[in-house]
Amino acid sequence: MKLIIDGDVFAWQKKGGISRFFDEIFARLIRLDPEIKIDIAISRTPVSDFLKNSPLNIRRIPQVSGSFRPWRFWNPFCRVVNHVIANSWWRHVRADVFMSTYYTTPPVGLPSVCVVYDMIMERYPELFTDDGAKKLVWQKRQAIKQAERVLCISENTQKDVIELTGVSRAKCLVVYPAPFVTSQSRVDAESVAETNREPFLLYVGDYHTPHKNFSFLLKSLGSVLTNELPFKRLIVVSPVEPTSSDLKSFAGLIRPERLEFITDCDDRKLMFFYKTCTAFVYPSLYEGFGIPVVEALSCGAPVVCSNTSSLPEVGGDAVYYFNPTSVDDFAVALKKALSDGRTPEKLLQRIGQTEKFSWDKTALVFLEVLENVTTMHTENLNRKI
Repeated sequence: MKLIIDGDVFAWQKKGGISRFFDEIFARLIRLDPEIKIDIAISRTPVSDFLKNSPLNIRRIPQVSGSFRPWRFWNPFCRVVNHVIANSWWRHVRADVFMSTYYTTPPVGLPSVCVVYDMIMERYPELFTDDGAKKLVWQKRQAIKQAERVLCISENTQKDVIELTGVSRAKCLVVYPAPFVTSQSRVDAESVAETNREPFLLYVGDYHTPHKNFSFLLKSLGSVLTNELPFKRLIVVSPVEPTSSDLKSFAGLIRPERLEFITDCDDRKLMFFYKTCTAFVYPSLYEGFGIPVVEALSCGAPVVCSNTSSLPEVGGDAVYYFNPTSVDDFAVALKKALSDGRTPEKLLQRIGQTEKFSWDKTALVFLEVLENVTTMHTENLNRKI
């Protein structure tokens, strides 16, 4: 079987969750079926760290350089020409199945599989009003409707896909992600030394996007952060460096000395943060899955998170939930988590919850779907003959 992938996400995401998701899946697909061939089609130079030593075949889509001058004339012309070139290139692709990394539908005459990570923009359109967001919503809907199979990363995401796009239930299947960082990840001496600090709360991920509800978190902590509670600050692990404007805005919600940003954090450091935090906090209004929640649980951390979207599905009974619009509700959940701490019983419960999620199981589902789609396509072609 030959699989052709539109590698758009690898062109703009260096270490993000989506590119890492596919890195985990592709490596296992090759181990499960040594005969499978996976080509990554990409029109720009990839920035992803995961493709640097990848066994996959990288195929460059020919493109006209956009660096010629005058820019005002050449840039619009270049976009049109490159669109024509790319369409022509895709029409000559020979493979069994097409899969996009981020909702593209090139003109390739192959059955397609679409992976849906969330329906955030569709659920909260008031938070995403720019033209780029509107274009992505339309593009996603087209990709879902054209796909032979739609793979959703949680039951909640699948429910939203069916409700918001009208696609049939029979077309959808759940494929859970798993932790990228677990308690088995290696730790080095530098990580231990760097994280040997006073008690802290931990937040991991983006904090700029409105649905992440980060301002609510700071407001809530600003009201409950007292010397009576066993933590001194909030550590934010994120690749996004806060601007001076961000810091000024945050200072109006929480004292600056209570907030620390870590923007350069590898897996070993991150795992140690998970294992040594007093509690992990996650106030998001909506998640397609919520990998940081599973990672924190796998390292035994008390997890305090929203009771919305996929998060109860992911956290099960091992998490302390709160209404992400209620400061009082957050304070109650946080105090309960801090009171319970990391007892042996709680550690077993948290780690046991994460054992429901496995990259090996997910890769096996991927392979079965790809094989079924290929078989159905072959049978359809034979009927036409």
